[in-house]
Amino acid sequence: MDGGNLFFKRDKIAGGPSGNNEKITAETILESYNVMGCDGMTLGSKDFAAGLDYLLDLEKKADFPFLSANIRNTEGDLLFKPYEVIRKDNVTLGLIGLTSVFSADGIQVDQPIDALYSIIDEVADKSDIVVLLFHADDMDVKKIENKNLPIDLVIQGKSRRRSNDGGDKAIPVFQCGERGKYVYKFEFGFDKANG
Repeated sequence: MDGGNLFFKRDKIAGGPSGNNEKITAETILESYNVMGCDGMTLGSKDFAAGLDYLLDLEKKADFPFLSANIRNTEGDLLFKPYEVIRKDNVTLGLIGLTSVFSADGIQVDQPIDALYSIIDEVADKSDIVVLLFHADDMDVKKIENKNLPIDLVIQGKSRRRSNDGGDKAIPVFQCGERGKYVYKFEFGFDKANG
């Protein structure tokens, strides 16, 4: 899983050969995720650095879903699946993609908390464990940390920090550092009989 800003280092790629090199890097990252196995990613502002059309082409090459419940095209339609429900070792995981508001050509970004409230019950009904992939600024994370939401884990992109634990709030939040430099392995103990 990935919390966004995976493909590029900045909000706009350079022109000419430098921009081509940045695209080659993005494609290499995508191919690496395909080989490693990725269950889903959400999108951050820097993922749009080469433009919406390029990102949509990358999505076609991905063996995993790009997720966002709050990024729309200019006509108001969601550009990506808002969530994905997957099965792992007899447990269903609901992965939700969200991002804090940002601007990029060809898109509009809804308030993430409103988008979350519109789908969280639907995802929770289909899932044993709900993971929010949230490319978020700290203020947006604070809006959900102590809410009574059926979210079991938040993976926060858009943070250069790296977590040692999920914190002491009602919903554990993990920041994975900058651009995939760190990889976490989460091990869950889950008792279906006791929820």
